[in-house]
Amino acid sequence: MDTLCGFTLLATNGQGILTLKEDSVFSVISSETGLVSDIVNAFYVDKEMETIWCATSEGISVYRYVIRNNKLQFFWLKNILKGDLTLQLNRQGHYSIHQNLCQLKV
Repeated sequence: MDTLCGFTLLATNGQGILTLKEDSVFSVISSETGLVSDIVNAFYVDKEMETIWCATSEGISVYRYVIRNNKLQFFWLKNILKGDLTLQLNRQGHYSIHQNLCQLKV
């Protein structure tokens, strides 16, 4: 669970990510909106890059978010399927995710 400008984001085991505002469901990030799986194990909100990284049972989905006039909107950017990922642990104890020729640091 995380908060973003008054919205609460909640990962679920089968319904994607719920966005709540004042105890009501405001919006849903799900397989219908590009999420690679509705079983979300974890997510990370990168407020500097205005993105949400969703770790699901089938891979990672990345969304950009925009907040305008107290409304939160999500735009699907990319899915990285779990078969395309390599996870490596470095000497400092940090993980790196590798996809093809690019490296994503987490």
